[in-house]
Amino acid sequence: MGSMHTNRILLPLFVATSLAVDLVFVGSLSENTRWPATSAAMVMGLAAGQINLATLWGILASGHLPWRGAVLLVVPVGWGVVIARSAPEIMSDYDMPATWGVHLLTQTVLLASILVLIRLRGAVLLLDDLAANDRPRRRRQFTVRYLFAWLTSTAVAMSVLKTAFDRAKFDETDFHWLDILILDLVAAMIGLATAWLILDSRNRSKRVAATLITALLAMSVMGITLSIVEKAHILLGVFLVWLVAGLYSAAAWTVLRVTGFRLVWLRANPESRT
Repeated sequence: MGSMHTNRILLPLFVATSLAVDLVFVGSLSENTRWPATSAAMVMGLAAGQINLATLWGILASGHLPWRGAVLLVVPVGWGVVIARSAPEIMSDYDMPATWGVHLLTQTVLLASILVLIRLRGAVLLLDDLAANDRPRRRRQFTVRYLFAWLTSTAVAMSVLKTAFDRAKFDETDFHWLDILILDLVAAMIGLATAWLILDSRNRSKRVAATLITALLAMSVMGITLSIVEKAHILLGVFLVWLVAGLYSAAAWTVLRVTGFRLVWLRANPESRT
């Protein structure tokens, strides 16, 4: 028991370390930073990895759904605002507005859509001591407190969105959607593939199968990238984003695993957990 509590200290330490690393790399941005500079790709990769973490927690965790829902918007929009303020002309060399907020929201929507389907199949992110029970206790009463939480979290989310779009003041909305979808889908798939491998509580064969299927999808989209991106320095920037997002996601899942979290399938038949 003492070891378990000690391990759980790693989670707040990981969050604090993440914030410190964010500050360092955001501080490396300047008004002269242009995509695909290494500093820009590193920051985007960190943001993508943290969105994977926030989205998986927001959809699959067993805590209070209203607050988790607000986080799903606060994290990507917050990152978009930080990048836009730190490097306002980051995309100016490509005749595009600063669209990182759109990128990050798109990644959130893509990953959340997949995770909702997984949640409907019974997957829940639980601590080992809760997962040891057949099912966690589910609240079935719609209380005034629960309604207040929904109203408050919705107000926070809408306020964040309004502030972000008011500040963005996009001169155009004709975004390069194919590029956005490719970049964000691969970042999400990399996060999901590593989550299967590290957090899934099913037997080894099913974990590996899920990982391989997700990884193959990501690699297929990567192949499309190789066929449509002509400039080598842009391609390197894109792959650096994916690399950093994957490394951060794997580190986050490892910390969750060590602190006792597992991806448990409540509606599945009991299986050996290896």
